Amino acid sequence: MKIITIDEFFQLKEMMLASKDDFEIALSVYNNSNYKDKDLLNRLMAKALVFENRRKFTKAVSYTFTVDDMNSKKIYAFLAPNQVNKIYMDIFNKIKNNE
Repeated sequence: MKIITIDEFFQLKEMMLASKDDFEIALSVYNNSNYKDKDLLNRLMAKALVFENRRKFTKAVSYTFTVDDMNSKKIYAFLAPNQVNKIYMDIFNKIKNNE
């Protein structure tokens, strides 16, 4: 298993925001890349996406969440005590700064 890079994460996000075909390709890459910490990545990707793309992504990866789960303070509280790899905190900070 490998840890996703910041560039990989945001390239996949941008593809998911593009055309339907790009979304499907990005989803296939995401699902087949054997990334470590997939539950955490699902939460970060759901946070990064909005509206219909978020709904399609969460349905495709069978990730369920409440609106409160997407609250930045809740995500930070989830990341910080788990002492996750710094890359996830960097991804989260970049998502947060683009809101």
